[in-house]
Amino acid sequence: MGRSKLVKNLRYLVIGWAAGAGTVILMYWIWPAIFPGISRPEHYDTVDPGMWFIVGLTLLLATPGALIGGFIGSRLPREGGQTEQSLAAALLGIVFAIPFACYGLWVLSGY
Repeated sequence: MGRSKLVKNLRYLVIGWAAGAGTVILMYWIWPAIFPGISRPEHYDTVDPGMWFIVGLTLLLATPGALIGGFIGSRLPREGGQTEQSLAAALLGIVFAIPFACYGLWVLSGY
């Protein structure tokens, strides 16, 4: 595999990961409306995790899904060009990251 093909594939992986990471951050921002336990961690007898710990761990959980989504999304529209491949990589990065993000936020929100 040539250097340009490797850089091209790496670009789509980064696009998928960035879209997935943006989705995780957006979900963290709206998560207290869905599960309000994260808003009041003093209700539980455990030590409450910090915001950066929750976001970091959730990003870590969602990273494989976002990378796989970016790779698969770059392979779907072969005839559309780079713009369509980038868009598909971003969309599938989001779709594949959402289940992991939901699980991570649910587990860390105090159930």
